[in-house]
Amino acid sequence: MIDEEVTARTYMELARLEEVLNGMGIDTNLVRKSEEFELNVLVAVLDPDEQGRERFINFTFMPLPEDEIEYVDLLQLYTTFPAAPTAETRAETLELINGVNPKLPFGSVAISADGELYYRYVLAKRRLEFTDDDAFGELVLLFQFAASMFAGALDAVASGEATAAEVLAQLA
Repeated sequence: MIDEEVTARTYMELARLEEVLNGMGIDTNLVRKSEEFELNVLVAVLDPDEQGRERFINFTFMPLPEDEIEYVDLLQLYTTFPAAPTAETRAETLELINGVNPKLPFGSVAISADGELYYRYVLAKRRLEFTDDDAFGELVLLFQFAASMFAGALDAVASGEATAAEVLAQLA
């Protein structure tokens, strides 16, 4: 269980990051830890993708045992892709993921336990030091860019429109 001091500290940091995102023209929603949400979450609403589908980035501080890890916080950036692989396309999608992950500048693509296709990056930062506003803004832009690099390819393979081999051959 996460203690109230940690919850308050991470909420304050997310509130500050919300101000940075709002200053960049990105709409946000900061959700406090509750019975419904086990962690504080900052949701950034991005422009729709090329097919007009909604896109989001979730920012959360990952819980760490504070009695063992004193100086580091882990800030997770997490987004999902609209297409989820089916039972028939899962193996092809995993093959593509294995091919694109080494090409990403940071973070990784994976399939969650409930079948959701996602992109995730975890930033390690010094605890009790606020993230630099300009660096954070650039990180968000880089995260959006990296997530979009292979979004079309992942969508095509997860939906069965293309095979991993076809897409990887085009990317080579």
